[in-house]
Amino acid sequence: MSIDLPKSVLSGILPESSRQDGSVVDLEVFKDLASTTDEGLRIDPLYNRLSGAAVQTSTRQSNPWHICQIIDIPDVVAASKQIHEDLGNGATSLELFFQSAISGNGRTGIRVDTLADMERLLFGIDLTDLPLRMCGGHETQLLFALILALFEKQGRVPADDQIHLLRDPVGWLGRNGYLRDNKDKLVLGIKETVAFCGELGANVRYLHANGALWHNAGAGQAEELACVMASVLEYFRIMETAGAAPETWAASIAVTLAAEEDQLGTIAKARAARRMWANLLDACQLDQVPLNLHMETSRRMLATYDVWNNVLRNTIAVFGASVGGADSISVRPHTSAFGLADVTARRIARNTQSVLLLESNLHKVIDPSAGSGAIESWTKQTQDLAWDILQQIEAIGGAFVALTSGMIQTRIKDTRQGRLDRFATREKIMIGVNEYTLLPQKAPSVIKQDPLELTQLEEPRDLPPNGNGARVKACVKALLQGAVMTELMERADGVPGMSAAAPLGNLRIAQGFEELQSQTSVAAETPDSSVLILKQPDADPEALKWLKSSLALSGVHVDAVSAEGALSKADVQDYKVICLVPPKTAADADLQEAISVLGSDGKAVYLAVSGDRECVGAKSIYPGSDVLALLTEIHRDLGLLGNGEDLS
Repeated sequence: MSIDLPKSVLSGILPESSRQDGSVVDLEVFKDLASTTDEGLRIDPLYNRLSGAAVQTSTRQSNPWHICQIIDIPDVVAASKQIHEDLGNGATSLELFFQSAISGNGRTGIRVDTLADMERLLFGIDLTDLPLRMCGGHETQLLFALILALFEKQGRVPADDQIHLLRDPVGWLGRNGYLRDNKDKLVLGIKETVAFCGELGANVRYLHANGALWHNAGAGQAEELACVMASVLEYFRIMETAGAAPETWAASIAVTLAAEEDQLGTIAKARAARRMWANLLDACQLDQVPLNLHMETSRRMLATYDVWNNVLRNTIAVFGASVGGADSISVRPHTSAFGLADVTARRIARNTQSVLLLESNLHKVIDPSAGSGAIESWTKQTQDLAWDILQQIEAIGGAFVALTSGMIQTRIKDTRQGRLDRFATREKIMIGVNEYTLLPQKAPSVIKQDPLELTQLEEPRDLPPNGNGARVKACVKALLQGAVMTELMERADGVPGMSAAAPLGNLRIAQGFEELQSQTSVAAETPDSSVLILKQPDADPEALKWLKSSLALSGVHVDAVSAEGALSKADVQDYKVICLVPPKTAADADLQEAISVLGSDGKAVYLAVSGDRECVGAKSIYPGSDVLALLTEIHRDLGLLGNGEDLS
């Protein structure tokens, strides 16, 4: 069965069209249904099927994607137990997040100091062909030596593409605002890895273009993609300077993108990434190598309140990543924004993928979005905008220069603020955060963390310099002989590294509202922290509904009474904050008189109306107003905030 709709209705391209009965279609109706993304990409209400669209294939084809579990538990024994739990129940690859990768972003990492620690971590694990993603920050190369020492002790060598070293100097500089190494030292470090891997005889992805980092800092989908490809180009230049053979460049970079609750946007971004990768290789006159794409669920979409909603967000994100053709996917446990996830949360994260893979069989159809007018349009728009941003970054000298100048940070921060504003006004909804909150709440179960122990620096060993593979080889040998990692770490040599104009950091969308909601218990225990809703006869129903739903987000107690007749001070003497809801037709003079009476003793008065209506002595609350800013003001009026605090 097909529905015969005029093309102008479906595509929104033609200025006018006629129905089959000859009547004219009013396109203005459909223009109202169009929307835009945070980056201004247009989303029409309906699309034609795009005939002849090419199917985009991934490296996995119709095979299952890898279910990758993140291991970030500091205690080695507990982390090992979790690894066995994961690999024995569906996981097919691991991301090992080590303590040296911690950069003040609220995460924890595995504490390993010796080969014996690594042996305890991976005791009883069959490492044959087990994909390993290793995140170690500045010490990634040393951790590479540590895992190689374990392989050597077991009499094995890594398989091709088994080890991904998540070393992302561009991303580290963007997020943290500094980089220990300057460009010359970076090149020497890569030259060292290239030389060693050449002797190893196995392909290792030793650089990482991590889009999730830019996403969690607030980037839009095209901005994330542009920053990833700008990182790739920087790494191509570094590898060229380091003497790596051009035919090895593409296969030496691991690429990660974020998967979020925006299902179609996630699919479109993954598809755009493959197209952009192919275009980039063509532009660099490199042989085509399929993009090996890892996707991890978004951190910025997670909430610390009503955390079960995060399970649903993760499910949608995994669906988008799998349909978009990701080769491997990792899921942040639904409690990870609150603390270190326990075994139950990690099991839910793992099984989220298993259900979609083994029950829904999402992997069996290659690029099911091919030909979809909506997704093809979104894919192309994302790719085109990302390419434009990439050209701007390259025009000023590449990603490092763009970060040093602040160009990337300015753009991402503008996008981030626009998104936060849309959530603050509730134009965009986050269930449990700015709509349908459940307060107060019981804190989710997480692993209790001991205070972080500072690593004792040992006397440094005399090691060969970076550049020809000898340093990694010497580190492997020393670790096999019982060396401690701190003996092998590079020491500061007085040569400054790189600094960005400003660090991007991480920011979850829900944080502003959560700051307010965290004061719920304080408000409940404070007798005079209630808000009074004063409804006048024929009170505006739309304004009243908006007011009640907005106040429900704050966690304060609300009393509502109907005001019949003249208002008196006695009616409101027990309240610091009064919200007046007048009828739509209320005269300005009458409103001004009521506000004067209610606010005469220094009480804060708010006016709930359908539109922005100004009255002296009252702040307006209306549909579309900045709810977060207004609730912050109400909390301040109630004495729940200091005068300087601003949660908006």
